[in-house]
Amino acid sequence: MARPMTELSQIQPVAPLADPATAADVDPIFALIDTASRTTTVLPRTRDNLCEKIRDFLVIRERGEIVACGALGVFTQGLAVIKSLVTAPGVRGRGFGSAMVLELVREARRLGIRRVF
Repeated sequence: MARPMTELSQIQPVAPLADPATAADVDPIFALIDTASRTTTVLPRTRDNLCEKIRDFLVIRERGEIVACGALGVFTQGLAVIKSLVTAPGVRGRGFGSAMVLELVREARRLGIRRVF
């Protein structure tokens, strides 16, 4: 059964918060996205694409391992989209996805972007 949608204002971030992804994160991000793309609606990405777009990604780590990732795709000066939002299967339901959404929206606001979908 699908969970009801939550308003962004109701989401409480969990610690640790997201950090910008680095080149060393490409393989772990690829693994998360590859696994999710086989069983969910997350679109697959190649390693080359991740290398090109690594600056768009944020990651959340737990005990040194990446447990969530997401990217902010900017379309226009006022519009962005959240892409490749994935949490590791073992940590689902613990708020990491919600925290990632908040961090990506915070990044959009920092860039002056008012609408995020």
